[in-house]
Amino acid sequence: MKAASPLRNKKRQRTYLELVSTALQLFREQGYEQTTVEQIAETADYSASTFFRYFGSKEDVAFYGIQSLFHEFGEDIMSLPEGTSPWSHISQNMVKACQKLSALTEQLGHNQIELWIKEPTLDRRFRGLSSEWETQIAKAYALHTNTSPETNLTANLISKAVIAAAHTGFQLHIATGEELSIIVADSLKLLEIGFGKEGPL
Repeated sequence: MKAASPLRNKKRQRTYLELVSTALQLFREQGYEQTTVEQIAETADYSASTFFRYFGSKEDVAFYGIQSLFHEFGEDIMSLPEGTSPWSHISQNMVKACQKLSALTEQLGHNQIELWIKEPTLDRRFRGLSSEWETQIAKAYALHTNTSPETNLTANLISKAVIAAAHTGFQLHIATGEELSIIVADSLKLLEIGFGKEGPL
């Protein structure tokens, strides 16, 4: 199969970004539930059929980029560099993921995070995704400590703590405008102190 040309790939990426940016603007102006796919497509100067070639639903637009970002996070935490503790490795990668999320938000010109938290429909999906990431963190921690994620208390506590730190960061980022990754990094440092002088394994 012939690979797509760089020009074609660039055009596809531009279409993705235009549809997402337009959708986020409409969600902010008139509400998520009140915005239709047809409105998004028309405002972005595309047809509805073009929209559906890129996205399955308007909900997918709201979460543009997040799946691939956290898929990358999941892969990164499964490989532990020599001399690094599982806790440090997972924490550092969560901060890195938040930095990438902030960069994506800046590229789109709209804050997706605020939408996920404030819109009930999107909040449900966001919490579902968070549960998946929590499971991935527990699996990674258990792998690096040669235990089972189903029976390792520390793995389960740490996975919940890391996701709680991220959620706290999201909420404070929306409330204060402070850089997301800094809030999450500070939250994780406080958690590390809470685990005791030795920190988590």
